[in-house]
Amino acid sequence: MAHPRDLPIRTLPDLRWACRDCGSCCRTHHLGPVEAETLARLQGQPMAELWPAAATRPWFHERREADGSTTVWLTRHEGACIFLRPEGGCAIHARLGEAAKPAFCREFPFHLVREPTCWTAVVRANCGGFHASCRDGEPVAPLLPALLELPRAYPVQVFEPELVQLLPGIGVPLASWQAAEPALMGLMDAVDEEPEATVAQLRGALYRAIGREAPAPQTASREAALRSLLRALRRAVAPILAAPPAPGQGSDRALLEQASRWIAVALERAAQPISPSAPSAQVWLNLLLRSLVLGKLFARRGGLARALGLLLLDLHLARCATHTVPAQAPEAASLSAVLVPWWSFTANHAIVSVLARSGAELSDLFMHSEGT
Repeated sequence: MAHPRDLPIRTLPDLRWACRDCGSCCRTHHLGPVEAETLARLQGQPMAELWPAAATRPWFHERREADGSTTVWLTRHEGACIFLRPEGGCAIHARLGEAAKPAFCREFPFHLVREPTCWTAVVRANCGGFHASCRDGEPVAPLLPALLELPRAYPVQVFEPELVQLLPGIGVPLASWQAAEPALMGLMDAVDEEPEATVAQLRGALYRAIGREAPAPQTASREAALRSLLRALRRAVAPILAAPPAPGQGSDRALLEQASRWIAVALERAAQPISPSAPSAQVWLNLLLRSLVLGKLFARRGGLARALGLLLLDLHLARCATHTVPAQAPEAASLSAVLVPWWSFTANHAIVSVLARSGAELSDLFMHSEGT
């Protein structure tokens, strides 16, 4: 058996990315855990001289994990990593170089997963500059081997389930998924259109792969699932907003309030037509959809159907939030400005719990979405 580091690394053939120093990852990505050797090197630096903000408050803290272990995380200040510079970019990177940063930071925006016969890497959707750099950035493939050399205080996702959950209530053996995946990826690689249309094609291909005919989508079922999901999210947010703000909660509170407004607008427009996305946005959204499948991001969402339903929910909300007049197609930048903070909001434990209990509704969104 080959050593894991000797396995090939694959990614999307047309995947590009470049850092825009937007600082979005410093606000929305997790800030740990920090590996012991990196922490020791940073503690050995004259931090007060290198970055005065880190001298006025603790720049790292310990966290007790569910298994009883203790991990170290960088401190969040005013909604962002304490090392985020006002002009953008990382103070550690600027003062000490990229190699001085924690591995979780150096790995971003890539998501790495180990499969039985290869590594797979994609760009995370919550990179604030990906909507633009996916068109004019550098090819990603040459950047990937360095990911395997990073020290880590956290495990890499491993994808080797006995059954891969594809459709509601239907799983297939891992070997069957591996045999079918190239054709499914080829189907999505060949198109850049609205995600609903691509999901509809993918749904049909998945049913054909198991020798069945896909049920006809029902508009009423899609709208009912959408309303049910949005109402559940609204109920989860309401008591949090009703409670007095906690000290230092300003940025989190603002995100909750903004998310509450987006949910209200999306609920109001659940049955109304929304403008299709601009062509440039369709390219980016298609990359997100393909990355979800190739990067096995669906494995943590209870299966492919639920994960694609959740993506469709997110896109509906973003289109509603950016909708002005029916003839105006939302651009990638406008959609990203909603989706990146929205994904930070949906990482809240209360929201994760709501979505975990909404598998039927998410599956219904997947089953009943149609191309336009």
